[in-house]
Amino acid sequence: MNEQVPKFSFGIDMGTQNIREVVLSEMNGQITVVGKIESPQNGGMSKGVVTNLRNAVHALEAASLEIDRMIGMNLVDAYLSINGSNVGTAPTQGGISITGSEITEADVARLKEFAVSGIVPDNRELLDVIPVEYAIAGQGGIRNPIGMRGVKLEMQANVVSALLPVCMNLKEVAGALNINALKLVPTAVAAGRAVLLESQKENGVAVVEMGAATTSVAIFMEGFLQYFGVINVGANHITNDIAISLAVSTEVAEEIKMKYVTAELIDNDKPMTMRFGDESISFTKTMVNRIVEDRLIDIFEHVKKEIAIAGYEKKLPEGVVLTGGGAEMRGIERFAREHMEVATRIGLPLMDVTHIDNETKKPRFAVAIGLALMMNDDMREQETRVEEKPMSFFGKLFGGGR
Repeated sequence: MNEQVPKFSFGIDMGTQNIREVVLSEMNGQITVVGKIESPQNGGMSKGVVTNLRNAVHALEAASLEIDRMIGMNLVDAYLSINGSNVGTAPTQGGISITGSEITEADVARLKEFAVSGIVPDNRELLDVIPVEYAIAGQGGIRNPIGMRGVKLEMQANVVSALLPVCMNLKEVAGALNINALKLVPTAVAAGRAVLLESQKENGVAVVEMGAATTSVAIFMEGFLQYFGVINVGANHITNDIAISLAVSTEVAEEIKMKYVTAELIDNDKPMTMRFGDESISFTKTMVNRIVEDRLIDIFEHVKKEIAIAGYEKKLPEGVVLTGGGAEMRGIERFAREHMEVATRIGLPLMDVTHIDNETKKPRFAVAIGLALMMNDDMREQETRVEEKPMSFFGKLFGGGR
């Protein structure tokens, strides 16, 4: 009997403030977290873009060396997060003639290649082609056409792309450490893999990933990604607002935010005093919470607009799922629900994973876990393919039907 060998998948979330890495191991159908790390970014990234290559490399090196020690090996393949206003989705459609007796994975890959031809400009990199539905001989609503018969195969899909220089610089950071970035995945899309049920994706749901410098929105409907957008406002803006209003440093403001801020907005005018070195800061919880309230209203107003722009206002039965470090603020679930008037919950990365510790369960690890899960999904798919025929670039990148 063949001995089972564990398969490892590696997710790297390159944030503005922190790098989070997660390594998963799958054996006998069970997926386990075998390594995780959270370490400072140190000024290498801002709003999803590499702003200082050397700093970004050093920060990733520190995180990766630690996780290598944790798991006892060097992993060379990984899925990386990508974020920022340069990332977007666009609809496309196309059709091809089928020459064989039945539709194959190669036919689906050829259709995807045809559907995106001329859609993605030269200055952008294609990240994914996500089918919304297939049609055979004009009959739509087909999810997976492989093995079916027909003379014409059509597809409606969403194309995910990002600016080429942004992608190249992210890969350059990873490549400097001999890490092969197999795939770049938008943050909220990766988070969705970790925190959403398939039924939620079917019914309609938005993942709102609240990062340090940005808030990204991924909308799922009928099982597939329908829209991705980024708002250039994040949790760091709350810190900056506190710093400006109280005339303190951002370091002091961050500590105040972590210790005293709540989105529940309970009035408490009792004076508070904090000492930082030789300095004393006086404030009230009411004062700080009002500062936070103004910024949260701003963030969730932008989220509502993003959902409306995508055409899904009042059309998401499963509501909104909050992930990211910003989603860990006390009371934010209720605040978002009341302000956006939509069902809201905090997204905890629990899907498909056993032996997960309490720290990794937190919303800020959703992207890293989602990346590792997506890599594991793709490895599973490759192993279970029946056909071993050579495939085109698109076949290798996107595989067959989803």
